[in-house]
Amino acid sequence: MSKSFINVLSEISSANSGVITRSIAASPDQASVALVGNPESASGFICDNPRHWAVENYIPINPHHLVKYLLQRRELSEDRVEPFLKATQQIESTLGDIAVDYDRCFRSLYVGIDPDQDNRLPLGVEAVIEELETETADPEKANTPGDNASGENPTAVSRVAGTISLCREILLRAGYREVSREEIEACVGVASDWGVPLDVDFHMFKELVVYCRGDIIGSRVRRRLRTFYKIEAVDVAVYQRMAVMFQLNSDVTGDEDLRATSLHLRLFKNIPKQDIDMLLPCTKVKFSWLDRLKIVAPSIGGLFMSARKIVNAILIIAVLTLKSTFVIVGLVLAAVGYVVRSVLGYFQTKNRYLLNLTRNLYFQKLDTNAGVGYQIIHQAHEQATAESVLAYYALITATESLSERKWQRRCERIVREAVDLEVDLDIQRAMEMIVQLNLAKRDEQTGRWSASDYKPLTAKQ
Repeated sequence: MSKSFINVLSEISSANSGVITRSIAASPDQASVALVGNPESASGFICDNPRHWAVENYIPINPHHLVKYLLQRRELSEDRVEPFLKATQQIESTLGDIAVDYDRCFRSLYVGIDPDQDNRLPLGVEAVIEELETETADPEKANTPGDNASGENPTAVSRVAGTISLCREILLRAGYREVSREEIEACVGVASDWGVPLDVDFHMFKELVVYCRGDIIGSRVRRRLRTFYKIEAVDVAVYQRMAVMFQLNSDVTGDEDLRATSLHLRLFKNIPKQDIDMLLPCTKVKFSWLDRLKIVAPSIGGLFMSARKIVNAILIIAVLTLKSTFVIVGLVLAAVGYVVRSVLGYFQTKNRYLLNLTRNLYFQKLDTNAGVGYQIIHQAHEQATAESVLAYYALITATESLSERKWQRRCERIVREAVDLEVDLDIQRAMEMIVQLNLAKRDEQTGRWSASDYKPLTAKQ
């Protein structure tokens, strides 16, 4: 067999990235070959440098790769290269301490509401801890009557609210944006050519928060009757990353047991915009009129055709034997048979949809629960580091002092030249970090910014 399939599979499998979402070839024609090799791929083909639908508010570059790229631009004089590298190390170290603080805070909040926790508290300790945490969290509300009318544990309630608030802050620092309830509801009941139409009961959610990052264009394959079922590649609007946080009003048992006292976290990759509802739990498959017709029509047609033949045959038997009971029994058995066939067809169609849903989520789920927290903390750390390094580089290589707006535009231009992507950066966060490290100074009269000479921070600072 040619290299277009076997070698591509072996090369990508050896990289532990699979054939699902890794760039297999540089050109669109080669990408089509890769897609044909796996026509039932759940998440399709995502190239290394996908096109973006919208202006992004994050830098899709690893901080270490960004530093190497900035040095290759050769805009720094030789005597400023070493101070620049030391400044980047200082930036990364400081932001690393912030990431450690986020991690410590996340673990302390999530430990009591993590559905996957396997630790137990010694007897008598749980009540003392809950009492101390309740009083420490909000002493004024601890003894307020009527606050716990629903019978919920006030400590768990505060932990859920605190965890969601913390995760929102981390996700924003990582360059995510919140997906509104209107956007989610617009996806309910509809699906892309590769998704599953679902019904969602939003009343079962006590908390539902969805964030996304990376509004890109991916490619998937499909077969249609109009093209005589020939494989064709289609552009699909995709979110590169999606984070979901939810808490239910009541416990749910089934394929996955979900407790109402826990906060459930999910992280996914390469989700088509029309298929956001697939990420939500406890959904029901929604059959289209075509699906219902496929199930019912053959049974009804077959029932009438068979009934006609059965009646003719049984009438002959009844005339010969003078027993009309055969006619009635025959019709009843035929009807029962076709009802059973329709029911089996319904479950077969439903199972096919559920299999498609499970296969999609299997390949596209990155992490769950506590793992999601650690993932987004790492993403936020990388994003903050990239922003601060870029902002400092833009300032130190400028030929004149910059206004805040020009500073931001200069950073965005560097990103555009690096990865051909339009971004809208929040220069304020990077500015605060650079000022904290004494790497920038502002002229009070003109309000313009210029770089300061690198000086190592002392222990006091």
